[in-house]
Amino acid sequence: MRYEIRYSSTISEKLEPFFSSGKLWEMDARAAMKCSASETAAIHAYIGPRDIEALSIPRFLQILFSALPHSTNFGGIIGFSKLFLREIARREDVLSLVGITNYIFKSLCLNVDGLPMLVAERTLRACQELHYWANVEIHKIRTRNLEYYRIPITLDGAMSSLSIDRTNKAVVLTFLTENYLENLVIWLDMYQRHDPRGAHLIIAAIGKSVSVKVLDICKQRGATLTKVFEWDPPCKVTTSGNGMDLAFLWYVKVHMVSYLVRHGLRVVYSDLDAYWIKNFFNLWDAVRESTKADLVLSPTFDMPATAILHWTFAPCAGFFCVEPTPNAQEFLGEWRRMTEVMFDDQIGLSELLFRSGIVWRTAEEADVSLIANAMMRSGRTATLAVLDPNTAKRIGVADPQSIGTATIWHPRWVMNPAQHIEAIRQLTSSGIE
Repeated sequence: MRYEIRYSSTISEKLEPFFSSGKLWEMDARAAMKCSASETAAIHAYIGPRDIEALSIPRFLQILFSALPHSTNFGGIIGFSKLFLREIARREDVLSLVGITNYIFKSLCLNVDGLPMLVAERTLRACQELHYWANVEIHKIRTRNLEYYRIPITLDGAMSSLSIDRTNKAVVLTFLTENYLENLVIWLDMYQRHDPRGAHLIIAAIGKSVSVKVLDICKQRGATLTKVFEWDPPCKVTTSGNGMDLAFLWYVKVHMVSYLVRHGLRVVYSDLDAYWIKNFFNLWDAVRESTKADLVLSPTFDMPATAILHWTFAPCAGFFCVEPTPNAQEFLGEWRRMTEVMFDDQIGLSELLFRSGIVWRTAEEADVSLIANAMMRSGRTATLAVLDPNTAKRIGVADPQSIGTATIWHPRWVMNPAQHIEAIRQLTSSGIE
């Protein structure tokens, strides 16, 4: 295959205003692709590997976007683009790589609304590949510095203070920063209907003195057996990764789960907006018995869009369960690494499964919709079960009318916290079990 891009210089010139500022975070990638898709100029130019060294990032993006909706040489486009990303990596221009992957490729992997259907699908497939390969190049550069791993090292030190019976014990892990104390209160009110004293619960309090406030909430609510540990990070921790370090919450979460599973614990991870409507422990045991799954995942239908394209759903990183099996331990290790690479746990999970060549099959078990075997790099396979979307319901607005038959009801806290507070008030006052 010839790694070259055949494109239209006419369309490329019309795209110049989208990329002329030189600031990647100001570039509207979706509008640029929409503009390109609306043009009908003939493909008559090409650019190949000999031109890579002299190619600027804005010029590359103009050519790429002018070609994607129109050129038939999809493999050549991807191959040439990977070569260009390697050239940027050779220059060790990590900031540019981070900008390309975060503000161009990732943004298009999350939202292609408004694009014609075939162009949207083609854009998703291309941007998934280029988002992944750009992140791989960033990861290669960053991991040369041992300082890159100071977050997991300090986190392991904090977690070593946890005193837990580690003989196949079932634990529920959640975590929060000080901004989510209000969310913890209303989540805990629902959770304690099924674990009144919080005997299974571990809360990671991230930030200085946050654990004191968490312990006070647990005492007030009667969750007297809950384990709370405080971790004061050595640097500022963001929500999603920025390619510079591992100081982001979604990496911290997967690392904590991996740590607990390696130490022999059965772990349920629950976001603080994944509310326990019914007793999930009983359901978990039943699913484990019927499927022998190493991991039980919940589904979502929002992001990444590439996962929806491939499977019609995406595995949700906001609520899942892991058994302490060797296969699960290895899978968690690979998920943790892919979270490093992709700067995001949910995108990392989808990318890991996609690159394993996973094939989902319809489940016959109650409360489970899909089952699959995920092949890992060592040759081991982990069995994954996906809960029925009516059992673990991921939605946007916290409207109690949407609960239906859900055991786990997972609306988005960030959309409207006040709605969550009112919804949980209604649920707890109604005596729902």
